Amino acid sequence: MLGLRVALPRYVAMSNRDQHAYYVKVSFILISITTAIFLLIMFLGQNIVIKTLFGDLKYAHLLYPLVFTILALCFHGWIYSYYRGLMNMEKANMLQLLNMSLIPIVVISIWHKSASEILLTTSIFAIMLTIIFGLPALKQVITRLNIKGHLRKTANELLIYGTPRMFGEFAVMGLFALGPIIAAHYVSMEEVGYLGVGISMIYMFEAPAAPLGLVLLPKVSNMLNQGKKEALKENIAHLISATIQLGIFA
Repeated sequence: MLGLRVALPRYVAMSNRDQHAYYVKVSFILISITTAIFLLIMFLGQNIVIKTLFGDLKYAHLLYPLVFTILALCFHGWIYSYYRGLMNMEKANMLQLLNMSLIPIVVISIWHKSASEILLTTSIFAIMLTIIFGLPALKQVITRLNIKGHLRKTANELLIYGTPRMFGEFAVMGLFALGPIIAAHYVSMEEVGYLGVGISMIYMFEAPAAPLGLVLLPKVSNMLNQGKKEALKENIAHLISATIQLGIFA
């Protein structure tokens, strides 16, 4: 997402209500263009993609569910980032809980069919739910704005801040994704699935620290925008102290 998962919350938190629409609309345009190009490349080189990700062309039926999964994740990430910027973590967390936990569990429980159909169904329901949650952001996207004078400036702000930070996201994703991708070339998909579950269990250890990163960025951005530098310094001092103590004694 070109680092927009980090950039969008920052600029939404720093801007006033009238400026929100520009960042939301331009970020949607950027994500749509990037996703369309990425999916086009996937379709043009689908045999290479299937061979690389799944190890064998017999898993070609997983390509279309994968496409819908990518669409669902991108749309989900955009709406989640929007609510992070607004500091509306109730809606952000509810969306995360439903899309990443409850919907997959419900679909797997009642949809006793192939893995590709389960993946496709889960992604479609996630997209539908994200649309419902994302109506406030989508209204800003379809609102008629004179973005000609703001498009380049807003896009530059988002990309200059977000793009350098996307490499960190790639590194984290690669850490957890490369194992199953490599394993798919040597073992069965069932064994790859067990590996994926094991890696997910390891990833759970990051969960206690995740809220800090999610809330800290928009909160700091908002305080800087309001000129509360002294209060921010004091809060950071408390945070550093708490982090050291937790690291030593927890």
